[in-house]
Amino acid sequence: MNVYAPPRLNSVYAGREKELRFQVMAGPTIVSNPTVVSSLTTEPGCVSPSGLPTAIRPADYGLVSLKWSSRYQRFSIHWLAPSSKGTTVTSVVTLADGTRIVACFLTK
Repeated sequence: MNVYAPPRLNSVYAGREKELRFQVMAGPTIVSNPTVVSSLTTEPGCVSPSGLPTAIRPADYGLVSLKWSSRYQRFSIHWLAPSSKGTTVTSVVTLADGTRIVACFLTK
């Protein structure tokens, strides 16, 4: 499966809901079946390009929902950001084939 998700540090307001959007392709075909997503997790800290965790801090985080938009042909995940300012958190979407989509956030 192909996913385009360049690494970068995103900002989110502490304690607010955040939306992650992504599209999954199998060759030229857009995949819309939610079973393509095997897990949704959030972890304290951010993952550097080398894959090593950095700035690990305690956080209270949680996933809210996974949705498919037929209008935009993409998935979206809503999750709650940690309530403390200055906290880093990594959201990881793992697909059925093991592909990982990683997004790093800093609360403000």
